[in-house]
Amino acid sequence: MAGGDFANTDFAAAAPFTYNHDTGGGAYNDRTVGDFNDITEQLEGGQFAFGEIVTYLVQIEMEGTTVDTVQTAEFDFKFLANSTGQAGAAHADIVNVAVNYGDVENGDDGTGINPGIGFFGLDSGISDDGGSTATLISESLTGPLFQ
Repeated sequence: MAGGDFANTDFAAAAPFTYNHDTGGGAYNDRTVGDFNDITEQLEGGQFAFGEIVTYLVQIEMEGTTVDTVQTAEFDFKFLANSTGQAGAAHADIVNVAVNYGDVENGDDGTGINPGIGFFGLDSGISDDGGSTATLISESLTGPLFQ
């Protein structure tokens, strides 16, 4: 990211007990930290089983007044194919990138109350014109997966 129009970025995982791990999901909402809230900054291998999806969330905060009306941000994320913590956990593939528009699992509709797994609402962490997009440009696997 370049330019003075970006005020802050935040990268975190969706709270692991707030969405279906078979489909992915979760909501940034007001960024309440905790395994049953909005986000977490620490995942544990025991929170997931083989083949399940871990959802990561990025929030980009813009300055109140921007120079350029259209912005582009590029992120170069690198995930390990082997865990640094609990043995047996690995990132193997990116299955989706998207902007959390519409009803999403654990979306709080601005109430500040986390509805959790199986409940859907708007992600109150989004405040934009509805025209944002997310695109995966490339992905590759470096090194062997945990065996």
